[in-house]
Parts: sequence; structure tokens; C-alpha cells
Amino acid sequence: MLNLQAIKIAEEGAKAVAKALETNKILTSFVLMSNNIGEGGTKAIAKSLEINKTLTSLNLWSNNIGAEGAKAVAKALEINKTLTSLYMSENDIGEEGIKAVAKALENNKTLTSLDLSWNNIGQEGAKIIAQTLETNKTLNLLHLAENDIGKEGAKAIAKALENNKTLTLLDLTSNNIGEEGVKAIAKTLETNITLTSLNLWSNNIGEKGAKAVAKALEPQKTLTSLDMASNNIREEGAKAVAKALKTNKNLTSLDLSWNNIGEEGAKAVAKALETNKTLISLNLSFNSIGDEGAMEVAKALETNKTLTSLDLWSNFYDPSNNSIGEGTKIDISSFLRRNLEETQIQKDGAKISV
Repeated sequence: MLNLQAIKIAEEGAKAVAKALETNKILTSFVLMSNNIGEGGTKAIAKSLEINKTLTSLNLWSNNIGAEGAKAVAKALEINKTLTSLYMSENDIGEEGIKAVAKALENNKTLTSLDLSWNNIGQEGAKIIAQTLETNKTLNLLHLAENDIGKEGAKAIAKALENNKTLTLLDLTSNNIGEEGVKAIAKTLETNITLTSLNLWSNNIGEKGAKAVAKALEPQKTLTSLDMASNNIREEGAKAVAKALKTNKNLTSLDLSWNNIGEEGAKAVAKALETNKTLISLNLSFNSIGDEGAMEVAKALETNKTLTSLDLWSNFYDPSNNSIGEGTKIDISSFLRRNLEETQIQKDGAKISV
């Protein structure tokens, strides 16, 4: 791997590197992130991709490539037969750039991982990429974080997932999809059999959105990782998720941090942990669960033998007298350590953050 991250090579430096890539027969992974190579530098790199036969991973994160740079990369993708991972986040490629990339994906048969986060593609851009997902047979990982796709963009993605049989990871972090958008995603989850990781962090889905996701989790057979942090799901949303955890047999990682679930929400989750046999990692940080909520979690861990990582950081009602007690911390940590030992994972790997 060659890492040239943030060394200010700019356009001219990128052109020199591109010339070398045309003849290079060894390099497989190349990181060019944060170099401000711009449209011109990107076009040179893209041209080299049409010739290069060894590169499998390219990181162009934060390079101000714009729509024209994205078009050049897209053209290369129609020809290149070796690249499997492409990172183009924070490049302001916009709707025009996404059109070109989406069209290239219709013909490209090798790319499996694509990061288009922070690119201002909006709901129309999401609709364009969704159309591609309906027919693309190779993409496994798709990152669309911070693109303001909204509820309509989420609906388009959800519809595409009804037909897509290859995508395993979908990152929709901070896209303002709201309750309506997440309900569409949740409905698709009930029947989707390939998605294993879903990130819904900071989408303002609320209690009703959380209930829709929870309902989908009950029959869901493939999802193993779910991030619902910072969604204001509150107590009722947490209770719905807890109910799903009692029957779900696949989820191993769950993030419910920054959701104001409170003591009662924590108690519901704790109750679910008494019977859940699959969850390994749980994040309940910044939820004001207090000592009572934490003690219920500790009690659940007396019988739960699978949870090995638990984050309870910053959980209090009144910082002056209601923080999680030291005794509770010790109890939880000892239970997690026991679980690690019983599952034959490294002895000192149990983690608790409070």
C-alpha cells in the first residue's frame, strides 16, 4: 500500500503519480485523501486507471474533484477490471457526478465497495443510485452518509433493496430521512435476505420510526449490525427495540446511544438481555439511564452469557448525585469478562465504558 494522505501534492503531484501508475505492476492499494488534487489531478489519475491492471483500492477522499472529476473516474470504471474499492467521500460531486458514477456501475463488474459520503447528492442523486442498485450484481458495501437524501431518497433506496441481492452494508448516516423514510427502509428489511449492516445514525426517526425498525427485526434473518444512535427514539422506541431483541436471533451489534431512552427504556433493554443469546456489543451511552437503569443492566448480565462489549458512558440524571455507581461498574465489568472467558475470547478483552 502507498499512503500519500494530506501531503499537499495538489494537481501537479497527482499528474506525476498518475504517470507512474500507468506502468506500475505491484501497487494494489493507494491512498490520496486530502490532497486537493482537484479536477485536473483526478482526470490524470482516472486516465491511469484505464491502463493500470493491479490497483484494487483507491482513496480519493476530500480532494475537491467535483462533478467533472467524478465523470472522469466513472469513465475509467467502465474500462477498469481490477478496482474493487473506491472512496470518493467529501468531494462535492453532486447530482451530475452521481449520474456518471451510477451509469458506470451498470457496466462495471468488479467494484464491491463504494463510499460516496459527504457529496451533496440530495434526493435526486439517491434516486439515481437506487436505480443502479436494482440491476448491479457486484456492489456489497455502499456508504451514502451526509448526503441529505431525505425521505424520498430513502424510499428510492428501500425500493431498490427489494430487488438487490448483493448489498450487505448500507450507511445512511445523517441523511434526514425521518420517520417516513425509515419506515420504507424497515418494510424492506422484513423481506431483504442479504443486508447484514445498517447505519441509521442521526436521521431523526423518532419513536414511531424506531418501532417500525423494531417490527422488522422480529422476523429479520440476516441483519447483524444496526446503528440507531442519535435518533430521539426515547423510552417507547427503546421498549419496541427491546421487544424485538427477545425474538431476534441474528443481531450481534446494536448502537442506541444519544437517544434519551431514560431509566425505563434501559430497564426494558435489560429485560431483553436476560433472554437474548446473540447480542455481543451494545451501546447505551448518553441516555440518562441513571444508576437504576444501569443496575438493571447489571442484573441482566447475571444470566446473559453473550454480551462482551457494553458502553454506558455519560448516563446520569443529575451529575451531582445520580451518576452510575462504582459498584455497578464493577459488577458489569466482571460479568462481561466472564462472558469473554466462557466464549474463549481473549481474557482481558471485556470492555465497559461509563
